[in-house]
Amino acid sequence: MKNRSKAILWILTTFSLGAVFGALVEFMWIKSELRPGWDHRVQQMHQQQPPPERVLNHLSNLLDLDDAQESELNQVFEESRHHHRQVNRHSRDRYQTIRRQTQEHIRSILRPDQVEKFEEFLRRRQQRRENDSSRRQGRRNKQADR
Repeated sequence: MKNRSKAILWILTTFSLGAVFGALVEFMWIKSELRPGWDHRVQQMHQQQPPPERVLNHLSNLLDLDDAQESELNQVFEESRHHHRQVNRHSRDRYQTIRRQTQEHIRSILRPDQVEKFEEFLRRRQQRRENDSSRRQGRRNKQADR
């Protein structure tokens, strides 16, 4: 009876590990398959947002704007873009400040040998960010060429 119980336990353990491993592999496969599709949907969403010129033309036709109104509305759009860029720049600066403070705090907790590994981690992470940024810029340039 003991051997039979051990055999059943081994079979159940093997089956369970197989199920967990299979689910993990499937999850990783689905994740890798969905990511490109998700990026594509996000790009489509951004492309569907009309540029200011198209909005201006649409509003001009819809509201029957005269030339002076179109000019003023165009100026409003330009000012809005300028303010959005400033907010974005300010937010980016604040984010970087918080990130630097967090990294300094982490360094203060670590031993010297750990700091070296942490610095290497940060270098790899920065390189990955730069590579991702270059790829995004390349995609934007391709889209602009279309």
